[in-house]
Amino acid sequence: MPSQETHLKVINATKTDIISTAVSGIDPYDWENKYGPAGNFQGVSIPAGKSEERREEVNYFASNCPFTMKLMFADITADEYTINQKFAIGKAQPDFSHTGPHLVTYDQSGKYLIITVRDKAKEEQ
Repeated sequence: MPSQETHLKVINATKTDIISTAVSGIDPYDWENKYGPAGNFQGVSIPAGKSEERREEVNYFASNCPFTMKLMFADITADEYTINQKFAIGKAQPDFSHTGPHLVTYDQSGKYLIITVRDKAKEEQ
C-alpha cells in the first residue's frame, strides 16, 4: 500500500499539563501501520507550554483518515476533538469538531496538522 507522510503536532498553550491522550475512531485501512495516532499518540503527556508531534503515514488511497483524540488535563478537565489527518496534506476537508472547556483550533502547514489548545478567556467561559 502506498502511503503519504504527514505529521500531527499538538501544542498545549494552556497553563495546565495534559496528563494523557486517548485516541479512538481509527479505521486500520486509513493508516500504513493500521494504527495511526492510536499507535504512537496514545497515553502521551504534554506539559503546559510544550508540544508533542508524531509522524503519521496515511494510506494514499484512503479518501479520509479521521480520528478522535481526548486530552485529559491535570485539573481533571478534558477536551475531545475529531479531525481528518489527510487535511495535513490538503487532500481532504478537516471535518473538525470539538467538545470541552478549552479553545481548540487547527491549522495546516507543509505536511503538518497542528492542533493548538488554549485556555479560554474569562469572558468566553
